[in-house]
Amino acid sequence: MKSFYLVLVFIAGMSLNTVAQQITLTSGGNAISSGGSLSFSIGQVSYNSYSSSSGQLSEGVQQSFEVSTLSVEKPIAAFSLAIYPNPTSKFISMDFKNQFEGGYHFKLFDMQGKLLIEQDVHNQNTRIDLREFASSTYILNLFKNNSIIQSFKILKH
Repeated sequence: MKSFYLVLVFIAGMSLNTVAQQITLTSGGNAISSGGSLSFSIGQVSYNSYSSSSGQLSEGVQQSFEVSTLSVEKPIAAFSLAIYPNPTSKFISMDFKNQFEGGYHFKLFDMQGKLLIEQDVHNQNTRIDLREFASSTYILNLFKNNSIIQSFKILKH
């Protein structure tokens, strides 16, 4: 009977020390199309995750990231505009490089979509005061005849 218990204790002890596969991937790859790209891995069974007040890190896990492009819906052939300085701390200037025709207005939004400024553009060079707003990222949409023609990401520090 003693040998039965010794064998049972030996088997139980061995099962506690088993080591499973870690981080060895069974498969993975990259997929690319006109809509974007994707990198993937299959078979990961373990990873380490660390968190602090400044962020989070997951070792061994592929981290996704987003690249976004602010686009032009209807390109205008002779349209050229400079928005500067970007990033800014006080003002941004909107400078039309070609002959100014009029009919433009802009809307400035915060990242939650709240409209902060809406104003007509009367001059080839327009200055927008951002001093009253907090350091953040803003979206400036430029319109002509109530149609959006271009969007800009504005960084205020």
